[in-house]
Amino acid sequence: MPAVTSEIARFTGQHLLATQSVLHEAYWHELRQGLSQHALDVFHVVLHADPEVLAQRIKADQQDQQARQRRLDHISDYLAARDWMEAAADLVIDSTALAVPQAASSIRQAVGPWLA
Repeated sequence: MPAVTSEIARFTGQHLLATQSVLHEAYWHELRQGLSQHALDVFHVVLHADPEVLAQRIKADQQDQQARQRRLDHISDYLAARDWMEAAADLVIDSTALAVPQAASSIRQAVGPWLA
């Protein structure tokens, strides 16, 4: 993943937004180290949602119905990983009561100065 990300960034000359749930701390450190070796800076955002709301959102997702059960099964993994994920993050947003535009605006505001 770091090598491909580096190539895409080099080819486009743009900052990249990668959406990925990493629930294993060792894998996160491996990814972070690999991205660093490719001179890619990372602004790590954790979007939290309470488990009940997260389950409702997964069930309502019409785009990825085949992954629904797998995603529901991983809610407990997310809860177990939440502490280290939030400690490793540059920004944590509790999206439980936020609409998508509100969460996106919060991220944009936080990332803007970092990109400058």
